[in-house]
Amino acid sequence: MPAYQLNTVYIKSNRKFSKNDPSPFSNMGFRGDQLREGKDLEPFQNYDLITYVYETCQGLRVDIDSITGDKILKCKVPRVASEFGISDGWEEIVVFVNGSQAFSSSELQNYNVSDIVSILYLKGSEAAPYVPMMTGSASVRSVVMIKTKINAKTGMPRNVAKGYPLGWQRPMKYYTPRYDVPASVRIRQGADLRSSIYWNPSLEIKEGKGEVNFYTSDSNADYTVVIEGISSNGEYVFKSQQIKR
Repeated sequence: MPAYQLNTVYIKSNRKFSKNDPSPFSNMGFRGDQLREGKDLEPFQNYDLITYVYETCQGLRVDIDSITGDKILKCKVPRVASEFGISDGWEEIVVFVNGSQAFSSSELQNYNVSDIVSILYLKGSEAAPYVPMMTGSASVRSVVMIKTKINAKTGMPRNVAKGYPLGWQRPMKYYTPRYDVPASVRIRQGADLRSSIYWNPSLEIKEGKGEVNFYTSDSNADYTVVIEGISSNGEYVFKSQQIKR
């Protein structure tokens, strides 16, 4: 049988840059077979995401977390020996959601394909920049990154919440009745049965002492005194005590 010498064939692919790039690093660029978005995802809109990743990303298997019972995704790695024995050669993949590393690949269960705008799958040396060094890890694990659609109500991705600190606030005033005015001036009312007797958000303590004055109610119940604050050293203070009537 004759032998044939074939010429070398080079396969080239342009890197794909997208505004929907799910990577935590900007302007990286990926091959078209690594980054999927738009029309690539349309036929799978009814899939849950963890099933889609398992069925369309080569080299993965679905496993069950022994602690939580959730589905997780694992990739093949070299088997290694340790004090606990020889590994089975499978380790959990690394997942990023909107640029932040997820605690577990089980978080993919929270999404459907219809919830994302893009997905990126990397393995081998191309996944290395995104995989943290972990004790006992035999080699680089595969990486899945997703970018979710923006919430129409909040304008934010699903796993992002927006909040603002209160900042400086004026001390609020707390209403308490006054009994040190002539009876002719007082507003006529029934028995004083207030459940909260006194509140002061800006009481200063000097040399370990503070003084407050308040009118008791007409109830014969005991009082509970609660003190909350911050010391000059920034330590939180809390004290609760009963006052017998």
